[in-house]
Amino acid sequence: MCVDEGPPNCPKNRFECDDHMPINISITGEWRPVSSTDTCTYLQRRGGTPYQDVLFQLASHKFSFFNGKYCHSQLFKNEKLHETIGILGYQNDRSKNVTKTRIEKNRLVTSNYWKETDHHETEERFIKNGQLNIVNQGFGCTCIRVFDRVEVFDLTINDYKPIEQELPGLWKKYAHTGLREFVRCHRLDSNFQLLWETGYQSFKIIGNAVLMNHFVTEEPFISNSQEAFLRCPVVSDGIASVTCFEDNSLVTLEIEVKTDRVISRMVRFVLDGKLFVVKYKGGVSIVFVYEKIN
Repeated sequence: MCVDEGPPNCPKNRFECDDHMPINISITGEWRPVSSTDTCTYLQRRGGTPYQDVLFQLASHKFSFFNGKYCHSQLFKNEKLHETIGILGYQNDRSKNVTKTRIEKNRLVTSNYWKETDHHETEERFIKNGQLNIVNQGFGCTCIRVFDRVEVFDLTINDYKPIEQELPGLWKKYAHTGLREFVRCHRLDSNFQLLWETGYQSFKIIGNAVLMNHFVTEEPFISNSQEAFLRCPVVSDGIASVTCFEDNSLVTLEIEVKTDRVISRMVRFVLDGKLFVVKYKGGVSIVFVYEKIN
């Protein structure tokens, strides 16, 4: 689903950036999306995956600069899901495309040339009236996204809803990324892959218990049901599993009992009506996005 408008009652940015300040200073920090123009047209013409579209529409952006390099991260809430570190002005010639990020006319500009299609596109980032503007040009159209600065002391967000209210219900998978690499690295079986590729998730909260069911409706029927009592460890084969609410997310940790080492972390949170499930294990992560169906 693609919506070209910001959420209602978006909080105003209380930190007004100086538009004449060097971009590498004024853009530094984290920014959350508030509005966009022509996003639907741009994404339709770009033809990316559903996950790439979700990332483009909903992700916050974080920038930093050091020793002639830049770091650009894309986040959902506090979860960093994509990061690019590069040298300003350096042309990166890959097998399929050529990219270059530079500062030009007080804008942070990334140009991208696709060799097979002979296609050019650019992304310009600049500060206007204290807001970050990101302008994408390519595929015969221009898309503009506007962001407000995320302030560490701003604890009240108008569109905030407790996850205890948003999580319960049935969710259907909409998009994902990283599954094949996760399965390969951890040598997981085909049932695990099928469950995550095509499955549904449902949640119920009853008192101190969270009932979670992950299942596939098609043949063969696969189901993984769990009942977690908040902050009560469940130990099996030397691994303790602990589930709790943290930072308006439902978090499950797997901890090796002997060493007290966290071996995996799963975070579930709701953003713009979609459920995000992020799992980290062994330096590899997978991300799934679900839409609520009841």
